Amino acid sequence: MGRRVSEAERGPVLGLVSYVLAGVTALTLGPAWLMVLRDGDAATATPAFVVAGVLALGAVIVGHLAIVYTTKEAGDRVFFETVFPAVMSLVPVAGPFIALWCAVGLLRGRLPAATITTNSSSTSYEATRIGRAGAPVALVLIMLAASQPLAVWAIQNAVNAPPDEATARAARYAAYSQAGCGGVADCYTQAAHVGQVAGRAVLEIDARGAVTAVDLTLPDTPAPIDACVRGLLAGRALPDFADPAGTLTCSWAGSVSGATQAVQIDGEFRPQVEGE
Repeated sequence: MGRRVSEAERGPVLGLVSYVLAGVTALTLGPAWLMVLRDGDAATATPAFVVAGVLALGAVIVGHLAIVYTTKEAGDRVFFETVFPAVMSLVPVAGPFIALWCAVGLLRGRLPAATITTNSSSTSYEATRIGRAGAPVALVLIMLAASQPLAVWAIQNAVNAPPDEATARAARYAAYSQAGCGGVADCYTQAAHVGQVAGRAVLEIDARGAVTAVDLTLPDTPAPIDACVRGLLAGRALPDFADPAGTLTCSWAGSVSGATQAVQIDGEFRPQVEGE
């Protein structure tokens, strides 16, 4: 069995781990910075910034523990010079300055005098020298402070970016299907139909989105329902139509009993291809 790390050795070991995590954070942030500054690629940079943020937080937490074990300082006091500024670095404008201020103190090898107040007590601490124990955390805080504006820009742009053409087209076609095919089950309900229902309709759509013709297939359906469905579909126009003329195929199947409708309605829009 391997030798257990003694309490005295935990500080240096954790400090080394913090350095490693800080280095991996830097290697992750580098490409993200390049994507933003050179290519303006917010969508690709955003996951890199998120991963780097998680690595940075891990490095700060491990570095926090390294300082506590190395210097024997109180954990809550060290927390406010390490983990707290790391989290605050996410706050616009003021956050990066808080992180940089704490990073400078850690690089100078000191914890400033502080008073920490809780619900039950207040504890004052004098300024304390901690040597190089806080260096890896300081490096991470500097990286977080420098990256915050770029990360916020990338994430906001990725979230607000318009959908790609395929996604936008699929959303339009779904809206066409809902507007053009919905409501056919009402014709069965109005005719007091009870039982299974099924049908198919091919709607000719002009360049304005208006239905110009209906090819209806309703097997074994009474004439009043046929007339209702045909009239319902023929009088429609697709709202916000932004595609070439084409066809909208509606199909439905299910059952109707009184006011209860269990009917699946599907639609598929197909724009007319030039030359067809």
